[in-house]
This record gives sequence, C-alpha cells and structure tokens, in this order.
Amino acid sequence: QDDNGTYRCFVKNKASNASTTTDMIVVEPPTAPMLEQPILSSRNASFHWNSSFFDGNDPIRKFFLHSVQQGTKVKHSIPVDKTSNHHTISNLQPFSNYTFYVTAMNGQGNSSASRNFTLPTLQDTPDAGPNFTAVAVSSTAINISWVEIDREHANGIVLGYEVIYGMNNDDTVREEVNHTGE
Repeated sequence: QDDNGTYRCFVKNKASNASTTTDMIVVEPPTAPMLEQPILSSRNASFHWNSSFFDGNDPIRKFFLHSVQQGTKVKHSIPVDKTSNHHTISNLQPFSNYTFYVTAMNGQGNSSASRNFTLPTLQDTPDAGPNFTAVAVSSTAINISWVEIDREHANGIVLGYEVIYGMNNDDTVREEVNHTGE
C-alpha cells in the first residue's frame, strides 16, 4: 500500500537520456474488517462490521463470519455477500460460549481475522423434563425419583424441579424441590 505511486526509470548514454513513467498500484489481500460487539440471545447472534477498511486495491468478493463453540472442535465459516456488512447466525446452543470473528476476501486472498469476541449465549428453556418414575409404596404414599437432565439439555443453570400431582388429572398439589447439584 505504501509502494503505490508514480515511478520513473531513466536511461542515459553519452548523447542524452530518456525516461519512462508508470503508475503502480500494489494489489494485496484486504485488511481485517472491524467487527462490532455482537448481540446474542439464547440461540441467535447478530453481527455488524465496519466496511471502511483497506480492500487491498482489489474489490472485496465476500466476507466470512466465523464461529467456534468453546469446548468443542465445531467451527463454522459462513460466507456473506460482499454488499452486506451484517449477518445473523441461528441455531446456536443456549448457555454456551462461542468465539466469533469476521474476515474479508478479495482476489489476492483473505484478510487477517477481525477482533474476536468470546461470549456466552443466554439461558433458555430446558429441551425436555427429566426422566422420572413413580412407585406406590403404600395406599397413601408414592415414591417419585428422577434423573437430573444433563448440562447439554438443561440450556442453563437448573434451579430446581417441581413435582405436580393430583387425583384424576386434577393437578392441585405442587411441591418444589431445590436443585442440590452444581
């Protein structure tokens, strides 16, 4: 980029000299776009980047929005049209940390990565209730037990479980059991 300019080459002999002039524009990969702070929900992330960066004197062909879910080897590189400077990623895992960054591509190659952001998605409703069993121990008592749902399906911090029971589908009694796990 600093080498752009007008160049002149001289040749001399005893009789005189001559010169030729040429303009040179260096063509190179673009510089990194400037990614702004993403906005996250439990399953989506919205991105906006500043497109006022050096294009390498070669038109931008496309952008790539990269996401890496922490604790996994899952990496996605999503192509984004060259005319856009925003994108939304869907289907993220709730209550999970992700690293996001953007790159630009021209005919000379890819830019370096923008500033990256490592952020958590928000908590969401658990995917399903726990597996449970109810066993009558007498005519007046029932033993209810369940297996705690795993972190992947909890979609957040489990605060407790609620047992609702009644006669003939009349859910009249509620008991809350506080979570004693992590």
